[in-house]
Parts: sequence; C-alpha cells; structure tokens
Amino acid sequence: MRDSVRAWQAPPAAVWAVLVDPLSYPLWLAGVKDVLWADEDWPQPDAGLDYRFRWGPFTLRGRATVLEAQPSGHLRLRWKRRLLGDAIAEFTIAETTDGCAVDFRETPRGLFVGLSANPFATGVAAGYNTASLARLRRLVERQEPTT
Repeated sequence: MRDSVRAWQAPPAAVWAVLVDPLSYPLWLAGVKDVLWADEDWPQPDAGLDYRFRWGPFTLRGRATVLEAQPSGHLRLRWKRRLLGDAIAEFTIAETTDGCAVDFRETPRGLFVGLSANPFATGVAAGYNTASLARLRRLVERQEPTT
C-alpha cells in the first residue's frame, strides 16, 4: 500500500471538483497521458473512463472505474492497466482549520502485486503519488478564486 497525505489551504469542495472532473486527470495524475472517453455519469459508481498512460517508453491503454464516490470527500477507483495488473486508488479529503488534508492511497493488485514489496518499485510509485498530489494542488489553487 502506498499512502501520501498533504495539507492544503483550499476548501475541500475545490479539491473534490477537480477529482470528479475526468478530463483533468492528465493535468495532474502522473503517468496519465490523456482521457479517451468518460461515461456521462462519472463519478457515479460503475462509471468509467478510458485513458492512455506512459509505462517506460510505451503508451498503453487502461480503464478506470468508480467503486465509490461520496461528495463529502471520498473517491475510490479501480485503475485497470491490462497486463500490468490494476490498483485501487482512494482519495480522501478532510476539512481542516486552514483548508483540507488530502490522502491518496494506492493498493496494487494483479500481475505485479509482488512489486509492492520491492523497495525500488514502492519508491517509484510513492514518487508518482507525491508528484500527482503536488500537481493536483497546483491545479486546485489555479482554479480557486482569490478574494
């Protein structure tokens, strides 16, 4: 399991708005190249999106499916990466006195689940998650009006 938590000075609703916008994913989620298609009812449970992602020098296709979405601040997705296995990603947004805390937790499944015990693979994935949260934060802050 890979877990990244960050405290932000943004309201939870601003973070949620970006998380539930499927077209925003290539802008902040490390490795996602583009979104090819998203169901109209995204982020309702069982809604999905088709995407392309980078894996080394290759560009591959995958599908993300919503497992759970609670506008109060919890989004749970299954990211299918075909032969590379899949992962369950959970985003939890908690309100704080200064804004919110965002927890991004990823649990690998499938073919490469054994890599989750490999310190190098865990470090690479943690780097991706940390980079993703930093990009997400910048995107949220750009969209959040200043008063």
